[in-house]
Amino acid sequence: MPAIYLAGSFKNIEVTRSIAASLTRADISCCFSEPGDPKGIQGCLDRIDSSDILYIVNPDGAIGKSVSLDLGYAIAKQKRFFSLTPITDPPISAFSGGVLTTEDLIAVASRRPTADTELAFALIALEKGALDRWGKGDPSGCLEISAPDVSYFDPFVERRIDGLEALTRYYEGLRGKIHIDRYELINPKASVTGDVAVLTFNYVSYSGNDRHPWNCTEVYRKSGSQWRIIQTHWSITKPAQPEGAQG
Repeated sequence: MPAIYLAGSFKNIEVTRSIAASLTRADISCCFSEPGDPKGIQGCLDRIDSSDILYIVNPDGAIGKSVSLDLGYAIAKQKRFFSLTPITDPPISAFSGGVLTTEDLIAVASRRPTADTELAFALIALEKGALDRWGKGDPSGCLEISAPDVSYFDPFVERRIDGLEALTRYYEGLRGKIHIDRYELINPKASVTGDVAVLTFNYVSYSGNDRHPWNCTEVYRKSGSQWRIIQTHWSITKPAQPEGAQG
């Protein structure tokens, strides 16, 4: 079972301690730095060296200078990392395994996954991180995990959008206009073949009293050590028609 290092600002130390307690109850090895550690930053780096996963505790999205140093060191050491909420600074989504709740982190750490199931977790986490930002009117998370040759469909475009540049223009027209109170990512499934993975899921967003159900298919391709979306297809979920009804 992997060991986890919890990295967070000391202003969030109680949140970090609470997460550590949850991991310990689940028999997952974890560690974190306490204020006043005589080893200072070296102690943090030593703990990263002895851990398999870095988990950023950032309830407000931001990370400080010390955590940024932890993060850079972990990336250089090729450690996997996830975060409690989308990281607003710096923009490092390209390296992140995505956003995980404490419960999701426990699930990832508790399993002994195959390479394919581990990848499925990572892709779902990437998707959640992008959707968290989308719901706040920020499409950049979706763009950051898309390949230069991405293609895109949704019900509101007449023709397929080809390429990251064109998709960026389309998304920029939506920036700041999307406001979602919460969402559900339902029944995600990832199928992996070589350097290509297909992620499918149902998505339901809630804004006030409005509920919007969607179907989504994302095709990812591995490029170097990173997975990027090469095809996105969103469609509106239609309710089942009564038997005998005409479509």
